Amino acid sequence: MRSLARMHVEYRSNVLFNFFVCSLLGVSEQPIIADSTATPGVEAQGVGKVPGLKNAEMAQHLLRVLTPALKGHCCKTAISGLQECMECLGGVGYLENDDMQYNLARLYRDANVMPIWEGTTDMMADDSVLRVLHGKPRQQVVAALEDWVSTILKLVRRTRTFELQCDTVAGWWSNLRTSVKEATREEAEMKSRGAMDCLVDIVQGLLLLVDATSDGDEVARLAAESWFVDKTGRTILVRQGWKDQVEADFKIVLGVEHARNRNAKL
Repeated sequence: MRSLARMHVEYRSNVLFNFFVCSLLGVSEQPIIADSTATPGVEAQGVGKVPGLKNAEMAQHLLRVLTPALKGHCCKTAISGLQECMECLGGVGYLENDDMQYNLARLYRDANVMPIWEGTTDMMADDSVLRVLHGKPRQQVVAALEDWVSTILKLVRRTRTFELQCDTVAGWWSNLRTSVKEATREEAEMKSRGAMDCLVDIVQGLLLLVDATSDGDEVARLAAESWFVDKTGRTILVRQGWKDQVEADFKIVLGVEHARNRNAKL
């Protein structure tokens, strides 16, 4: 269940990232979406009901830097995710199967083409970091990122929850911003993969926090907490609170209602 919970949280963060970038595309291309304002009283929604977004120009800058980062990250994690799924099924997962819902061997094999075609992961990192953050659109894109990150952090901090997580993301952004400002192009080329990973962590972390604080959903809160635990290297090997972690894992994987039914049977 611990492994399934970690897989689910990774999947959840990727889904949020995908839909966020898709929404940026919609705002940047469709005036009717760009003109759509937030629902009255819901501060976490911006232009086109996209969290933290202020205008179509901001959407275009974010879309340009995040599209290659999205492709580079999600295609790579799809492979490791499918490998975990295959391992969960043991020998059945490894073998070819005529039933496609169990043919993880083929899905895993085919998924390996995704980080290769239309640009490898290193090429995506070069596109996002060298061509954008260290290229001609650098000033506008960094300003858009700064505005979006600070807006989301303020919105989350107003809920008086996830203070530690907000500080963590703020630290990541400060490090990335300093690197973009001070690193030479040659240094940035060498560090482009790490810089892209840092950018992805910032965006996914903020999206998870918005999701966790928007409607009081318990699973969203637990998923955000679990994601940050893994990202910050904290360990759950200590005995304190391990039963709470087990309960959280069941809720993340099966949902709150199924977890309650399980507890009732126990």
